[in-house]
Amino acid sequence: MEQQTNSDSLNGLSDADVTARLQKHGYNELPSTKGRSFFATALEVVREPMFLLLLACGTIYFVLGDLQEALMLLGFVFSGTLIVQGQGIAEVRATGIHTEMGKIGKALQTVQLEGTQLQQEVGRLVKRVAIAGLAMCILVVVLYGLTRGDWLKGVLAGITLAMAMLPEEFPVVLTIFLALVGLADPVRPTVPAAVEQCYSAGIRVVMITGDHPTTAQSIARQAGIRPLDEVVTGPELESMNEGELQRRLKTINVFARMVPEQKLRLVNALKANGEIVAMTGDGVNDAPALKAAHIGIAMGGRGTDVAREAASLVLLDDDFASIVQAVRMGRRIFDHLQKAMIYIVAVHVPIAGMSLVPVMFGWPLVLLPVHILFLELIIDPACSVVFEAEPEEVDVMRRRPRNAKESIFGWRLFGLGVLQGTSVFLIVLAFYLLGMFGWKSEGDATALSFTTLVVANLGLIFANRSWSRTIWSTIRTPNPALWIVLSGTLCFLGLTLYVPFLRGLFHFSILHPNDIAICLAAGSLSILWFEGLKVFKKKWFVAT
Repeated sequence: MEQQTNSDSLNGLSDADVTARLQKHGYNELPSTKGRSFFATALEVVREPMFLLLLACGTIYFVLGDLQEALMLLGFVFSGTLIVQGQGIAEVRATGIHTEMGKIGKALQTVQLEGTQLQQEVGRLVKRVAIAGLAMCILVVVLYGLTRGDWLKGVLAGITLAMAMLPEEFPVVLTIFLALVGLADPVRPTVPAAVEQCYSAGIRVVMITGDHPTTAQSIARQAGIRPLDEVVTGPELESMNEGELQRRLKTINVFARMVPEQKLRLVNALKANGEIVAMTGDGVNDAPALKAAHIGIAMGGRGTDVAREAASLVLLDDDFASIVQAVRMGRRIFDHLQKAMIYIVAVHVPIAGMSLVPVMFGWPLVLLPVHILFLELIIDPACSVVFEAEPEEVDVMRRRPRNAKESIFGWRLFGLGVLQGTSVFLIVLAFYLLGMFGWKSEGDATALSFTTLVVANLGLIFANRSWSRTIWSTIRTPNPALWIVLSGTLCFLGLTLYVPFLRGLFHFSILHPNDIAICLAAGSLSILWFEGLKVFKKKWFVAT
């Protein structure tokens, strides 16, 4: 029998009660994180190393009285329940962080966001290269000043070398989605096939649900999750210590009757086991686990606002199969990321070498800031657009996942990049020496060596499109971005060589058709050995 309540007999809070409770408990709102101000964003831009180097170079050119160079460089600088209708009487037991949603909000605040392994490793690499670049920059300034007595130009030469060695392209290529462990969504028609693709790709699928164990096991069987020998419930999980949980997590794939705190505990235990964790969810209760996972994936259709804000990605179609497609895309991007990294290392070796060697031996400088900027206009789109536009390898979803503890960009790959760059550097240096001490002038030497460097740079792009297929086989693979970069580079190179104003700005003399032919041949020759290595050492590249 229903109990009738007379709303007329109920009294609310008085003004004095409201004031007292506000002072004691605070406002009925959840904790929020601080936003970033415009000045904080502007400060980040100003602190960019390349911005500061360009600003320093422009200032030095002003001091030296070279207004044209200065202006050119400075030009470069610049959810709860939603009530929609009806009547009701409610008694407020708690507000703000003391409510159930408030507790979830507090749990979200305790989750520490951590950079991905890729971000951390690239960060370490950038620091190491930056330290080496700073040391070499100081060395160049000291050598130039002591041997030539012009310390201001020595600083300019040092900054030029720093610009050449600064690996600013590394953060540019950081895009990737790499999931090794997925937590499954309720069964949809596309789920079984998607789960099977996960297994082919070496990805483990674990289901966490609040359902009854029998229901959870039935759903897992329909989805194709295996093995299903055991199902762990919330109370059973509560009785486990961390060591036992981490041990049993290695073989158990279905968890039933789970509450929000336990979902978060499971994610942290998987991470403690060295797994890369991708977590899907749609409810408010999923938010802490979504935020704690390496990759939190919220449902865009039926997902709550809290879940979407806590997640790294949002699925627009709420389909588990979309996650598998994202893994496929991530693996393709990862392949291209490694190729772009090797290209970045390779192309900076001759740039740094041709900035350093003339200073060491007292020869005229080959590369000035204007030359570095020209080369960066090729390098940036090449590593961020050209390699990304390449199609995926045929075995991209048949590989086992790489060991998460292994270096993403190890010494073997780094050495390959250095070897490619060294071969280019030696040929460019040879042309510079022939121009300086052979049959040409200083302007000819600069024009010849720089043109050869640009051609070799393009050759490195073509060579690193694939480490198993030769240039002749990949050239038939469509890549519009590649041809845009190629045509744009050759067009601008022609302008710098044959437009008097630009030729003077770059300190070039006029190159004749036979000079251009020699540069094309030399630039191409610098990467031909790598093409031969592909043919004879194909297995080596596949293993890498």
